[in-house]
Amino acid sequence: MIELDSTQRVARAREVRHDVVAQLTSGIHGTFRVLFAIQWVAAVALAWQTALPGDSRVAFTLILGGMLCVPPLLFARAAPFAWWSRHFIAVCQMAWSTLFMWLLEGRPEAQFHMFVSLAFLAFYRDRKVLMTATIAGITYPILRILMLPDSFTIGASAWWRIFDHSVWVVAEAGILMVAVRQSLKTVRNFADLIADLQLANESAAADMGARTAELRRSREQYRLIAETTRAIPFELDLAHGRFTYVGPQAEQMLGIPEETWKQAGFLDQLLPREREGNARRELDECVPGTFETLCSVVTRDDRVVELRWTVSCEVVDDMRFLRGLMIDVTEARRMVRELAQGQKLESVGRIAAGVAHEINTSVQFISDSVRFVRHALKDVPHALADYRALAAGVLSGKEVVAAAKKAHDTDEAADVDYFLKNAPDALDRALEGIGRVGSIVRSMTEFAHPDARNMADVDLNRAIKTTLNMARNEYKSVAEVETDFGDIPPVHCHAGDINQVVLNLLLNAAHAIEEVVDGTSKKGRITVRTRVIGGFVEISITDTGDGIPDAVRGRIFEPFVTTKEVGRGTGQGLALSRGLVVEKLKGSLHFETETGTGTTFFIRLPVSDTATMALSSDKESTNKQAAA
Repeated sequence: MIELDSTQRVARAREVRHDVVAQLTSGIHGTFRVLFAIQWVAAVALAWQTALPGDSRVAFTLILGGMLCVPPLLFARAAPFAWWSRHFIAVCQMAWSTLFMWLLEGRPEAQFHMFVSLAFLAFYRDRKVLMTATIAGITYPILRILMLPDSFTIGASAWWRIFDHSVWVVAEAGILMVAVRQSLKTVRNFADLIADLQLANESAAADMGARTAELRRSREQYRLIAETTRAIPFELDLAHGRFTYVGPQAEQMLGIPEETWKQAGFLDQLLPREREGNARRELDECVPGTFETLCSVVTRDDRVVELRWTVSCEVVDDMRFLRGLMIDVTEARRMVRELAQGQKLESVGRIAAGVAHEINTSVQFISDSVRFVRHALKDVPHALADYRALAAGVLSGKEVVAAAKKAHDTDEAADVDYFLKNAPDALDRALEGIGRVGSIVRSMTEFAHPDARNMADVDLNRAIKTTLNMARNEYKSVAEVETDFGDIPPVHCHAGDINQVVLNLLLNAAHAIEEVVDGTSKKGRITVRTRVIGGFVEISITDTGDGIPDAVRGRIFEPFVTTKEVGRGTGQGLALSRGLVVEKLKGSLHFETETGTGTTFFIRLPVSDTATMALSSDKESTNKQAAA
């Protein structure tokens, strides 16, 4: 709805009324030009018909008629919109009526002429003109009687006829004034309506002009931005797999000519389904609206360029058209991967001391066990040599008593029984230590290994075990860890992302418990569970800490928000974890907490498509077996 200024509206309505009245006045002037000419001819003809021999009424009528016709017509041409022009025409027209009354000697048709004159003058829609005409219509008969020679006797009947005539003239004038008033009201309403329409049209035209200019500027800005940046604008006919439009940057950045983009089926060459299955699936399943997808394109010179598509989907005649921008994010993605790897290594750095301690402890009891075996074996060879000498003497038939005594003494000195009893345990401990070191090294390798560019199906239970192994030194002194790993399908993700999130939550749980048990001999408990809920795999990590304070619960996932003391927590762990789980892996991360009892964090991740198909197949097989 267009808002109109009241002052401007009133002024415009006044202008419209003036224009309407001016047009009406010009038209009425033309009508009176014709009417005056007709009346002049009719009056002369009537004077000719009623003239007596020697009568001068024809000449009088001819001269008077010219006086009543020519001046008002000249005035109407010279000053058509002057108020006095209309009044002069009114006076002259009423004079014509008086002339016809004289020529017709007061017959009723002469009275009718005066009434018709008033009706014609009402066309001016000016009550003042009607008033002037009424006064003239009443005055002319009176002047006619007063101008008679003194020899004429004026009876009462003559004055009565003048009175009767005046009453009829005033009555008709009153009726015409009412009609003029209604007509002026109609003109006023019409003018108001026209003024509103004109102002609305002008406002709409101005607004349309401004919007058109703005649209033109926007289109030019878009063209400059779209065609001078490294973002490739495009329009894709999804049904035929061809680009109906692509910006000039496409050839500059990817080396693919424009005519190639517009070939039918080029989409399959640009994004082969076997390589870019996820991106093609998002394109094929898109609905009207906007979305984003990430894919890689091989250029003509065999470079791999990563592109982020920002797409708007539109359906026309049951055919989907995609419009948007392809943005080169190769460098940005490389930096993100390096940053993620750096954060992962930073996490490894946070627990490096604990890992070193774990390795040192394992190496220590490996060293102790090996040292024990080595020390115990020092005298065993002597005892073995004496037993061999005894065996040789027995075989040769020699005296073996002395040899047997010597072997027995050597056996006692070497404490062979103690060695044989404890050596296997020492070697087992050494093997256990070697296994522990190997496990830590493998965990560190898996944890810190850079993820592949594409996601893969990941065994979450194994990833969690790796992270628990890495973080063991952080929690072993303050909490016991319980695990309840369910039979879960793989999840399509990066294993490093899961390791990072689980490590952050484990460290938070250990620190929360440490604040509770610090200064006591008690230990808390960390419980890690995995299970399947619908189409999601859920990981829950529960601690027996003091819970999350009410003041920060609503902001716990915001950057730089932490419940730890200054210098211990940066407030980035949960923010990073939420970004990985929600934004990257399309899952969810939430928590339940109770003051004085503890906190449980829940990670839910969608099951991979292959796992979903397998689960559906197993469920269908189970249903068939149950039905059978």
